[in-house]
Amino acid sequence: MDKDRATFYKSVSAYDPKQSKTVTQLSEIATYPCMVTGLSNKRQLETFGNLTSADAVIRLINKDITGATHVLINSKKYRVAKISDYQTDQVVYIKEVQSW
Repeated sequence: MDKDRATFYKSVSAYDPKQSKTVTQLSEIATYPCMVTGLSNKRQLETFGNLTSADAVIRLINKDITGATHVLINSKKYRVAKISDYQTDQVVYIKEVQSW
């Protein structure tokens, strides 16, 4: 069932006085085995109201990834669109991106 491994990251912003601007860095939260599946057009419309918000769904059983903003799966980069909590698992809706 859990054939993929997902590494979750949290976006952390801090002011850098040398660059005189706010710099965003990613800090790794955890790596978990998971099941990644595609998201149908019907489900996208029900959940988000449009067809461009998410590409795939990650299902995690008994894991807590609150605060995750980015995901790395099989060297592909994703942004977290939405996290849904259920009684025994979490569902993470993700959108593939070229760069963070």
